[in-house]
Amino acid sequence: METAVGRDVRTVIVDGEILVDDHKYLRLDEQELLEKVQTKGEQIWDSVPKWHWTGKSIDEIVEPSFRMR
Repeated sequence: METAVGRDVRTVIVDGEILVDDHKYLRLDEQELLEKVQTKGEQIWDSVPKWHWTGKSIDEIVEPSFRMR
């Protein structure tokens, strides 16, 4: 194999243990992880005015790359 991307991998077995089956990681709850990451990201963005020298929010410091509808 010369090149591949994540979706090319269907199953991963390490030391006889199936870690990924049918493209799904079996050792963690992906939805729970996504929710935790979202929550932490929002906490970080919300904290920007507390430590940024301007006291501005992240939206005031950096304009969004894409327009929000």
